[in-house]
Amino acid sequence: MFNTNYSHMEDYRKREDLVYQSTVRLPEVRISDNGPYECHVGIYDRATREKVVLASGNVFLTVMSPPNNISVSAENCPAPFSRYQAQNFTLVCTAKGGKPAPSVSNTFMHVSMMYSELSVQ
Repeated sequence: MFNTNYSHMEDYRKREDLVYQSTVRLPEVRISDNGPYECHVGIYDRATREKVVLASGNVFLTVMSPPNNISVSAENCPAPFSRYQAQNFTLVCTAKGGKPAPSVSNTFMHVSMMYSELSVQ
């Protein structure tokens, strides 16, 4: 038979505690928000009138941003690009800004091309 003694509920109510949650929202993350964020959980000791930290945790937020200016042009040649056989042709692909720095690669007919000079701005 099941005992329906509710006296343990009164004991529980004396020991219950609220669960607290703290939330930080960054509605529009910016590069300047990059860095460590910390959370400290503590209590206020009435006897010493000091805050006692019971636990803490941290995360590091890495904010990324795409390049703000991407361009492809032919060096010393207005579009449309045309060259006679055996002439040199230099294609310039530029990506400015961005974090982390963007990687730039060139392909021709789905095959990676070697490039002699790469400049990251």
